[in-house]
Amino acid sequence: MALKSSADAALPYGGSFARKVLLSSLSGIYVYDLKQGINVFINPEYTKLTGYTLNDLMAMSGAEFFALFHPEDQPRVAAHMQRVLRAEDGEILEIDYRFKAADGRWIWCLSRDTILEREADGSVRQLIGTFLDISKRKTVEMDLLKVTRQKEETLALLDAIFESAPIGLVFCDRNLRFVKLNRKLAEINGVPVEYHLGKTPEEVIPDVDEIRPIMAMWRKIVETGKSILDFEVNGETRANPGQKRNWSDNFFPVKVAGETIGVAATIMDITERKKAEETLKESHVQLEEMVRKRTAQLKDTVIKLEDEIVERKRVQTQLQQLSRVFRDAADPILIEDLSGTIMEINREAERSYGWSRDELIGKSIKSLLLPERYQFAWKLRERCLNGQEVRNWEGIRVDRYGRAFPVLVTAFPLVDENGNIEALATITKDISLLKNMESELRESQRRLQKLSRKSIEALEVDRRTVSRELHDSIGGNLAAIRFALEKVVKMIAEKPESAAESLDRSISHLAETIKECKRLSVNLRPSVLDDMGLISTIDWHAGQMGQQYSRIRIIQQIDVTEQEIPEVFKIVIYRVIQEALNNAARHSQADTVYIRLKRSGNYLETEVEDNGRGFDLEKVYERGDHLSGLGLRSMQERVEIIGGSFLVHSLSGAGTRIRIVLPMGEDKPI
Repeated sequence: MALKSSADAALPYGGSFARKVLLSSLSGIYVYDLKQGINVFINPEYTKLTGYTLNDLMAMSGAEFFALFHPEDQPRVAAHMQRVLRAEDGEILEIDYRFKAADGRWIWCLSRDTILEREADGSVRQLIGTFLDISKRKTVEMDLLKVTRQKEETLALLDAIFESAPIGLVFCDRNLRFVKLNRKLAEINGVPVEYHLGKTPEEVIPDVDEIRPIMAMWRKIVETGKSILDFEVNGETRANPGQKRNWSDNFFPVKVAGETIGVAATIMDITERKKAEETLKESHVQLEEMVRKRTAQLKDTVIKLEDEIVERKRVQTQLQQLSRVFRDAADPILIEDLSGTIMEINREAERSYGWSRDELIGKSIKSLLLPERYQFAWKLRERCLNGQEVRNWEGIRVDRYGRAFPVLVTAFPLVDENGNIEALATITKDISLLKNMESELRESQRRLQKLSRKSIEALEVDRRTVSRELHDSIGGNLAAIRFALEKVVKMIAEKPESAAESLDRSISHLAETIKECKRLSVNLRPSVLDDMGLISTIDWHAGQMGQQYSRIRIIQQIDVTEQEIPEVFKIVIYRVIQEALNNAARHSQADTVYIRLKRSGNYLETEVEDNGRGFDLEKVYERGDHLSGLGLRSMQERVEIIGGSFLVHSLSGAGTRIRIVLPMGEDKPI
């Protein structure tokens, strides 16, 4: 029985405590059966967490269930399940992934899986796993990670900005000694960055007059904790002696817990900025034009990228569909490299050849060929390697057990994006059944031709028999009657008293002739068969035989009604019984003959068995003897014409049994 998540379900995994744990757990719990390819147990919490009904989850195939994992997580989940299948008993493996709930939401889940049950051969039968919704925790972790990354990125960005800023940036402590400065300030001061650290501005550039008012303002900032913005200084620097520059400075107090611990400053060369502004104004029109052109280019690029993404998705969908067609095709498909080594096969190839995919990949295609077919098969491969296709070629394949079977082969080259042949694909179709049907059809046609010929021969035999009887018996009698009547005519005129006697003899001959005609008519087809039916005809014929051969006792065992016997069978059954009785009376020296007629299922069985001396059946057939007018072969041919089977069993000194079986119902011949 499959497991179900209900309080009354039979859980073969523990006692009542285990049952309560499984059903009342706050984690979703499932049991997956690899043999059936479905979940065989789902607890209530699992349905609550995912939003799916129990029936939905229990009815899902493995592929349908796997589709509920986030596409980005599916490779990890597949690899995780493979690790679980290779794990030791009791080993629990953990993974987190996104799972699509019934309402379309993606749930972050934490799953712990282990092996529940193995087959007798050690392969895994069932897996059990837990399912815990960690979406909130994952959100918090991701938010924290995002904040941390943003902080690190911000600090790195600020540091990069600090170092690469086009203006001078500096931080000094309360004693106005340099703690940090950027390269631009060192460039302005004409002194390396390392020379500044731990020194005051007056110690670094003592010969610059503008330093003294700046130092006074910095001390004021330390004392008051207030900023001074847009302070302009005009003068020259050590880096540019003799050149007057305009500087715009901003000074800020640096505070920690409300206490000023130092001063930060930005020093910007206004002259360069103004020159830049002028340059910017001059190039504004050009820049706008460049932006416009670049924007148009970007739009075109975006459109192309979008089209490329759509096309890539379409190609991926086609590849997935083609992969499905390849995997689930009804005929075996193999892909081999240029040397004839098998690279890939589909499921039907595994079933048809008896090899698993892992066993067959890496083998030569010769593993599936008869040695005597290698040379011809390689000629066909050469055609494919030259870019041709081979379609519906009739060949032979061999499975792993050595069974050879006929196939139709279609082979064609596979090319890369440059049109170079890189592999060959082969599709085969097992035509064993077709070949058997063709053979049976040929045999059936041969038998039909033989039966038709035998039917004509039997008809001719009957005609010769009737002709001989008419000529030898009826014809002779009629000729004698004619001569006698001619004689009577003459005698009437010459000897009237003798004419009456001669006429009586002619009438007697005529009566004998009429009797002979009736005998021939009965032999051809007794009228009682048409008037009264087969059973009455058998009884009548048995009575006739009893009168003719009083030493033979004929016992009838008929267990079928007249209505159950098809009309087309009646004359054949009668002829077989007639000839079998004649053979028994004339040749067997039997004193008892049994006639049996019964229905067995959809078949009508007829037997004629005597206790006579029997005969050697093989010798009779070898000599072509006929034990009666029709003979055994004639009886057999009559039976086979209407789709029946004819059996003869006889041994010298042990009697003879003739048995025919005729199909009825759905097997009844047309």
